[in-house]
Amino acid sequence: MVYALSAGSPVLYVAPKNSQFKAAVDLGKVFQKSRIPLKVLVLTSKAKACQKDEILCQNSSCPFATNYHDKVEENDLRTRDEKRHLWDYRYFQKLSEQYEICPYEIGMERIRAADLIICDYNYVFSPHANFLDRYLDPIVPMKKPVLVIDEAHNLYERVIENYSPEIRLSILKEFFSKTLVKDEAFNKIIDQAIRLMKTLSPPASSAKIKTDGEAIKELLAQTLSLMTARWGGDGLPGSEDPLFQFFTLWYDLNEMINVSQESIPLIYKRENGDEVLKAQCIDPSALIAPIYDNFLGVVAFSATLKPFAFYQHMSGFDLQTSEAVEFGSPFPREHKKIMVIPQVQTNYRERDRHYQRIAMIIERVIDLQSGPYLVFFSSYQFLRAVEAELPKGRDWQIFSQSSSLSGAGVQRIMDLLEDGEGTRLILAVQGGSLSEGIDFRGMGLRGVFVVGPAVPSATFERKLMQDHFEQLSGNGRAYAYVYPSMTKSVQAAGRIVRDESEKGIIILMDPRFVEKDYAEAMPDDWYELSAKELVPKQILAEVKEFWDQVAGNVGHEVHGKAKGPIGEDSLSV
Repeated sequence: MVYALSAGSPVLYVAPKNSQFKAAVDLGKVFQKSRIPLKVLVLTSKAKACQKDEILCQNSSCPFATNYHDKVEENDLRTRDEKRHLWDYRYFQKLSEQYEICPYEIGMERIRAADLIICDYNYVFSPHANFLDRYLDPIVPMKKPVLVIDEAHNLYERVIENYSPEIRLSILKEFFSKTLVKDEAFNKIIDQAIRLMKTLSPPASSAKIKTDGEAIKELLAQTLSLMTARWGGDGLPGSEDPLFQFFTLWYDLNEMINVSQESIPLIYKRENGDEVLKAQCIDPSALIAPIYDNFLGVVAFSATLKPFAFYQHMSGFDLQTSEAVEFGSPFPREHKKIMVIPQVQTNYRERDRHYQRIAMIIERVIDLQSGPYLVFFSSYQFLRAVEAELPKGRDWQIFSQSSSLSGAGVQRIMDLLEDGEGTRLILAVQGGSLSEGIDFRGMGLRGVFVVGPAVPSATFERKLMQDHFEQLSGNGRAYAYVYPSMTKSVQAAGRIVRDESEKGIIILMDPRFVEKDYAEAMPDDWYELSAKELVPKQILAEVKEFWDQVAGNVGHEVHGKAKGPIGEDSLSV
């Protein structure tokens, strides 16, 4: 921030979730308290900002768009709030209700007046991103902003998602039902699109395909011609119009297949009774790198950006000109007891034989120290299976995450952690809302269990990524499967020891955690020379020893026995 201010440039802070905006807002307040009058702008998505049930940004259909500029000028809204230092969602909603103007548009108009702009990744890293279009006005040039990317380990996957447009045969057929029976011109174009997909369809269920794009360009030309004939005098139709939706589908696909057949191959799949034509981004670096040219400088940070070479490439940074720095934890290493239990198998083919053992390990470990614990699994199915093996009749409080966890559910968990007593067990999934984006600081967490790495499914798309990076770096398996899974595991483990007063245990279950590729993604302070250092000789004895030391320092109650069998096996190596 200081660098940007000295250069006279604003800072654009982007994050993957709105819940992470608070840290940047708090940073702005720090400067403001130091009498540096930063103007902070928080942008939300159009869908969230819109006051209507359906987004229809036209004068004829939305009262908040009707005579928008006249309302702004009449009420002097561009200058009336120059003394304000925070423009956010609540403020724009208030203006919208008072003057009947679009809250999204009034926010976008503040971009060039702000010193710190906070928004979602999609404002910059999306085919339909519009931040740079608003900021880089060719008539009134501005200094390049400094880009700050928070939780940067999420960036490459978001770009892959945003730049992988697809067209489903079932969706094309649905357009027939959306149109009028007499709309013969549009129906003819839909029929042509369906025939095009049939001609591209390969014999295999999933395959890379080649096309010169001429047939798609012709289809787009005909659709655009029909749109122009119908709405040429009144502007383009709204986003809800079937003809416009149809055009957008094919336009987005055409844009991507013209980028690179190597990093964004065109594929055709048959799945679940449907057929899919998709431009699948497998290497986002070529898409991200040119975006950085619009900024004075770029800083990307996260607690999980290892191995650096992997994230530098996937995030579009040149390995020769960018610098990667790892900062150690500000909290002493002895505040954490990190253990790997390689006797537990969590891979899909063998895990069912270990459900009971996993449950018993959890039971015996938490019996040594009461309090709240988080247990992270690789899938909901895995979670449910182990949950069924947890002992009944114990005075534990258990909360099990569902795939539709709501804000109210998150609050219930926070209340349970903050106000509950005794042993509280939160069962969750890696990569979900509870494993990152929520700060459990001050909740008194005693430990985190990471039950196996959350290795991505072996889909056709993932296989293409593996093959691509095998040719590029000779380590395709790690790029496609290992590093993405370890990011989730390390993020989950990082839910504990969030301030200098907290102490706790981290237990990772699976032999893969000591393998070289997996260990490369671990923070430097987890081990000295090898991840095998984290394998205990006596699990319960070492956990008890840790809690005994903690009790000697801060007076926590430690109880239970350090030794004893679990089923037929002992918790020792």
